[in-house]
Amino acid sequence: MTYTKPFFIWDNRKSDVVDYANMLMQHFGKIAKKDADVIISVGGDGNLLDSIDQSMGTGLAVYGITPPDSTSSAGFLTDHDVRTPEDLQQRLDQAYKTALPALKGTVKFQDGTVIEQATYSDITLKAVSLERLQAAVIDIRTEFNSSSGKSVSDTLRFAGDGIVFSTPIASTGYNASNGGAIMDLTYPGIALSGISPYAPKTMRSNTAVFSPDTQFHVVPPASSLDKRALAVLIGGTHDLLSAEKQGSPITELHVERVPDMDGTLLTSKHPTILVFNALRPK
Repeated sequence: MTYTKPFFIWDNRKSDVVDYANMLMQHFGKIAKKDADVIISVGGDGNLLDSIDQSMGTGLAVYGITPPDSTSSAGFLTDHDVRTPEDLQQRLDQAYKTALPALKGTVKFQDGTVIEQATYSDITLKAVSLERLQAAVIDIRTEFNSSSGKSVSDTLRFAGDGIVFSTPIASTGYNASNGGAIMDLTYPGIALSGISPYAPKTMRSNTAVFSPDTQFHVVPPASSLDKRALAVLIGGTHDLLSAEKQGSPITELHVERVPDMDGTLLTSKHPTILVFNALRPK
């Protein structure tokens, strides 16, 4: 497919990124999202993840680029070698396509309010009270389909500052900084990592990768840290969901993949090679 009408989303906090985006838009024109056939993210991986979430519901693929020789932006998933508009057009014409699995977070509050949001990046449940030193204790009930076709479940009790559920493309971010596994972009699984787990030596590992049909039900036990100290962040472009904003404590978080909401990522290299390069020392 040939893309000729790019919509640009750039990191406006960095002058080199702004200048670079303006140079490209002078060639392609300032095209509105509703008239575009592709989204171009200009900046680092963080801006790419935000751009991907902004593509939800549009049907538009997303391609990430970083200004060549930039010292202010970095990214494992972006193209650093686009120097001219002609370079960008060539990359788009030859790009690899990869499906982006979406995660949906359903947050339940004590007053009965239920909020649902979807993201292509990650969903985080964390303790936000700075006055408490003890860890949040969370029960994670996992349900998945076994090889026999039956649904099975088990419960893990996690103690720490929080947990992160990540899609493959977001696994190089917050998940990786927690020691989480970096996932192949072609596998639509779900990575789970713990934020500062309490007594990690007793856990052996604070990360795991689950099959795409796994569903998670996260419930803070009544005897744990005050539920008012817990908050949920779904993706980078959404507001923090918390008791302070809602006026009621969070009582449950449900996380699952939504297959019919898949997005599309465009890359100049095969997506598996990008992940392999992310493992190299910098």
